[in-house]
Amino acid sequence: MEIIQLKIQIEESEGRLDNVRKELKMKEDALEYEKGQVLKLQNQTAELETHIPDCSHKIANLKIQIEESEGQLDNVRKELKNKEDDLEYEKGQVMELQKQTAELETHVPDCSNKIEKLVQELEVAQEQLKVSNDEKTRLKEELKSRYALNHELQCEIKERQDAAQRSEATVQWLRDWGEKRNKELEDQITQYQANETEHDNEVKKLKAEIDALNSDISRLSKSQKLLDSRMKEWEARSNASQRKTKQAEAEKLKLEKLHANQKLLLQAEISSLKEELDHRRHDVEAVNKEFDQHKQKYDMLMTEKDEANAKIDKLMAEVSSRDNQIANMKTELVQLQAQQAELISESEARLNLVNELKLKVEDLENEVTRQNAVISDRAEEKREAIRQLCIFIEHYRSKYQELRCAIAGHKHHSVTPS
Repeated sequence: MEIIQLKIQIEESEGRLDNVRKELKMKEDALEYEKGQVLKLQNQTAELETHIPDCSHKIANLKIQIEESEGQLDNVRKELKNKEDDLEYEKGQVMELQKQTAELETHVPDCSNKIEKLVQELEVAQEQLKVSNDEKTRLKEELKSRYALNHELQCEIKERQDAAQRSEATVQWLRDWGEKRNKELEDQITQYQANETEHDNEVKKLKAEIDALNSDISRLSKSQKLLDSRMKEWEARSNASQRKTKQAEAEKLKLEKLHANQKLLLQAEISSLKEELDHRRHDVEAVNKEFDQHKQKYDMLMTEKDEANAKIDKLMAEVSSRDNQIANMKTELVQLQAQQAELISESEARLNLVNELKLKVEDLENEVTRQNAVISDRAEEKREAIRQLCIFIEHYRSKYQELRCAIAGHKHHSVTPS
């Protein structure tokens, strides 16, 4: 009955071990699927980088990839948490199996199959740890690629800064040139205005002379005969003055027209310079805005890099702790195997001793039977001999019982420390 119960317990333990194997197989499949997804994302990233040369589009894609990487890191963190829980559960299962193994070793000496299963479980756990190490290596490689990308962004930001500085220098040069040109145009306008004022004064002076001549002609009209020659002279001078006045007026109109044309040209040039200056200012503002965006993205990437480094350090610490746990499990397994071998050898020795005692008891029983046949005709001697034989048999039975108790106590004492 006890052996049947032990068999049932062994079958239950094997069923639990099969369940653990199935769970580990499912986890391995999940890890393989995650690897496939990661490779797919890496391929998509490479394809996007080769097909999108534009910097702004690349930054947008990098932002998307960073968000996806954050999701992947969150998924990896969740998977690692699940794996930690699974490992804790498996550790509890291993401890329970170790206890059950210790209990079964007190009753069933042959536990090699169970130890092999535990070794297989340990190998599966090592494989799972290897997968975790591969995942850690992949995360390191991804961090390196992100660091290289950050370096490229820094170089690009530096180029944009240089371009912005060059644009600012160009805008400053245009501003200085525009101010210088405006000053020159203002000086020319002032000069034209001065010339115009001088011509106006000359015309006024000529008009004053004509008025004076007209008054002289009126005043000397009575002495016209005497002053014919002088009148002709004054008429010649008047005609010359009129021609000079007309010439001055024509020159004035020409200067006014030239001044108006130059003024229009200067105004058009000033408007063009203002538009170009506004365009340059807009370009500088756009470059500054883009620089601020790049700087913000760079700060975000550096923050994510620090967080990823902290996560990797945490994962490395967890992996080191798991390595220590696996090493302790290996040590305990070696101790269990040594104790099992020792128990098997002791059990075999005790079984040999028990078999020898059984043979002796059988020999004694045969001897009793033979002596019963010999002394069948002598009742008194027969009873005495039977009494002696019974005492002898009882003595050997008590010794046999003491030996069995000693063997059982020794087994219990050997199993309890493990």
